[in-house]
Amino acid sequence: MKHIKKRPRSLRIMGRQYGVNWEKSNLLGSSAVGFCINTKLEIVVQDGMHPVEELDTLLHEIFHAIWFQMSINEHNPEEEVIVRKMAGGLTQVLMDNSHLQDYIRAIENPVPVGEQDD
Repeated sequence: MKHIKKRPRSLRIMGRQYGVNWEKSNLLGSSAVGFCINTKLEIVVQDGMHPVEELDTLLHEIFHAIWFQMSINEHNPEEEVIVRKMAGGLTQVLMDNSHLQDYIRAIENPVPVGEQDD
């Protein structure tokens, strides 16, 4: 699967370099398929998911990192403020990480589950 070679190993998020690890097993022992450890600047995503689910999980964890780095909880913002900050944060991540855009392009037309090469 061509997108695997394009997976980011690190991402610059709000001026900080986060490591991105792709794990074959679920480290949380629950239904979670990813997590963000902001104090260690680390994102972990479970390997083996459908490419679109993988991308969704990675973006979800990026939002957790943006939320933390922008101290959104400190201000108890309204929905519009949250949306504005998250959109601005994601735009910054995409602009600072052209390799993430290559990764997204690699999975824009994924092979259906069951037809994937290992």
